Amino acid sequence: MHWLETTLAELAAARPGRPTVEAAHSLVRELGQRPGVLAVTAAHDGLPLAAAGQPDTTEALAAIAQRATAEATAAAEPLHLGAPRQVLFVGATHKVAILCSGNLQIALLAAAETPLSEALGSPPVPVPARAIR
Repeated sequence: MHWLETTLAELAAARPGRPTVEAAHSLVRELGQRPGVLAVTAAHDGLPLAAAGQPDTTEALAAIAQRATAEATAAAEPLHLGAPRQVLFVGATHKVAILCSGNLQIALLAAAETPLSEALGSPPVPVPARAIR
């Protein structure tokens, strides 16, 4: 499983509270620094938990994540695809990728030509504890 899917599943399964929200903020900050990623929003049932990048996109990304996930769930039912894990919209100038796990979604906005598999391919490099001061 891809590191991001694993991380998202762990966040979705975690008990709600401060550590979960802090972990969502950390993940969103990390994703927002990836090449080509313009904005990222983590949302739970359409309510933004954390955001990075272009501040004017937070509400829109949370809303599209909730609606797209609901529509994808309904559309997948006749084919027995199961719950959506990813939803992708590619427009002429930009794309939105939505990663889903339970009621938690991560929505990313990027330029249409951004290869997200490369931008998101490697896990974050952990900082050694002794390097943090």
